[in-house]
This record gives sequence, structure tokens and C-alpha cells, in this order.
Amino acid sequence: MIRRFGGASGLAVQPQGLDLGLGGSNIKSVQSGEVTISNGTDTQNVTIAPIDVTKSIVLVCTSPGTSSTPGALLIKAKMATATNLELKRYSTANAVVVSWQVVEFNNVKSKQSGYLVIDNAHLTSTVAISAVDTNKYMLLISFGCDRIENYNQFMVVEYRLTNSTTIDFRHFHGNLANHYIEWQVIEFN
Repeated sequence: MIRRFGGASGLAVQPQGLDLGLGGSNIKSVQSGEVTISNGTDTQNVTIAPIDVTKSIVLVCTSPGTSSTPGALLIKAKMATATNLELKRYSTANAVVVSWQVVEFNNVKSKQSGYLVIDNAHLTSTVAISAVDTNKYMLLISFGCDRIENYNQFMVVEYRLTNSTTIDFRHFHGNLANHYIEWQVIEFN
């Protein structure tokens, strides 16, 4: 739930902004940056200030640079350690620019994460997780694929929490590409 607060109808000293409905100021820190993964390179490690990986999520976005193939553009991101963000792609063709954010939260009840491969023989996969409150969670993924042709359909993975203990994943061209998925479920108090 997103609520707007402050402004003309609010108190004069009340701050303006958005409340994400997560119980007030729940963000402890945000680190962000941009890095170029060079032509011929599949993995880029980024050193960040220490975080608690059990209370943090990773977000990534790419800019094509000189590449437009899914294997080069799609980035699988994970915190390898409390100070190392690992960015991985499955083609080394051309350079790609990656914008990244690591968000560390306060008031976290639990975080679950994992790695999943949906191979080229399947369209779907299911992951069992420990029960979470379906009103107080975030589900995020990052993924790569090993297809080098320029087909936009490889750039979509559907994912959802179907109940408190199950994540469903689906991609749309199973016989043409493998998808490598890092998933994160963070649950708040």
C-alpha cells in the first residue's frame, strides 16, 4: 500500500513524501552505482560498504551500450558477501552498462533467497519457501539467459508468490534458452 502524506492539508512541520506502508522509516541504507561490464567479460564484482545480507535486497537495471542480445543484457545479481555484489551475464558479446542498488532494511522478520535454473526443456518451475505473511513481503528477481540472438521474448520471466509457501516462475520460450534466476523474498515485521 502506498500513501501520500504531507503537503497543504498536512501540518506545517510534517515532511512530504510517500509511505510505502511498511511501518514507517524502514530503510537503513541505500548504496547505488553504475558499472560497465566490458566486452569479453561475464562477471563483475562491486565492492560496497558492509551490509547485513539477511536484511538487504539487490536491484539492477541495464543499458545496452553496444549490445542488444539477451545473453549480454540480462544481469543476474546477488550479494556474494556482505561487501561484494556479484553481477553475472551469460554472454560476453559487447559491453553493457549496469545500474545497481543495494537496499538494507530495518524491521525485517526474514529473508529467503536462492538460485534457480529453468532449462531449455521446461517453461515453468516452482520453489518452496518457508511461510511468509502475504501482506508483508517483497519478491524480487534478477536473471540472465544464454541466448545470444536478439529476441525480446527471452527478456521476460513471470514470477509470483502463489501462496505463503510457493513461488512460481515461468518463461515463454523453453526450448530456446536457459534462464538463470536469483530470487529474494523479504518479509517485514
